Amino acid sequence: MKLLLRFMLGCAIFALLVGSGCGGGSSSSTRLRVLHASPNSVAFDVLVDKSTFATGLPYSSSTGYEGVSSGSRQIQVEPTGTTNFIIDTTVNLSSSTDYTLMIAGLANGLSTVLLTDNNTAPSSGDFSIRFVHGSPAPGPLDIYLTGPSDDLNTATPVQSSLSFKSASSYVTQTAGTFRIRMTAAGSKAVLVDSGAVTFSAGQIRTVVALDAPGGGPPISAVILADLN
Repeated sequence: MKLLLRFMLGCAIFALLVGSGCGGGSSSSTRLRVLHASPNSVAFDVLVDKSTFATGLPYSSSTGYEGVSSGSRQIQVEPTGTTNFIIDTTVNLSSSTDYTLMIAGLANGLSTVLLTDNNTAPSSGDFSIRFVHGSPAPGPLDIYLTGPSDDLNTATPVQSSLSFKSASSYVTQTAGTFRIRMTAAGSKAVLVDSGAVTFSAGQIRTVVALDAPGGGPPISAVILADLN
């Protein structure tokens, strides 16, 4: 018992000094967050390597970033209040990297999409933004990032034909007030209109297109705060 106590105390002190636990694997410089993007699914519990990562995660919500070990990680997803895994998969995570794991698709065809996040601070006075297509309903999307009153008919999309379960590259702009609009690819008929949204210098944001709860239109978007 004394030997065990000494080991536990030693481990705690070591963890405080180097920022890691006594188990195997790397430190928490690798971070993961999970987004529930399945419109007709119930809330989820998420486990990483059989340990609880999130409980009761509702549709259109995400966890914050949490430190995880790099390497091969087991991801399991179950409806909250059950022990029936509807997803059981493995992802490979690099050290010192941030990730978003999107649980996507309708309930009868769920999948996970692992996105690599770039949370390097943008240049002074700028913000960065990217777009993720998590909506099963509309097909590929054109995405516009314009001034609040700009005419969409003369605007050029920052991302054309973004396919379902895909992410755009990051776009960097001078901080200010913008308007995000999404249309079906090749169309100017607006499916999502954010209205005026202000982005501050130093921010990084991820904008995710989603179905209405239960599935189908109207399409909406959630904005995830990646940095600042």
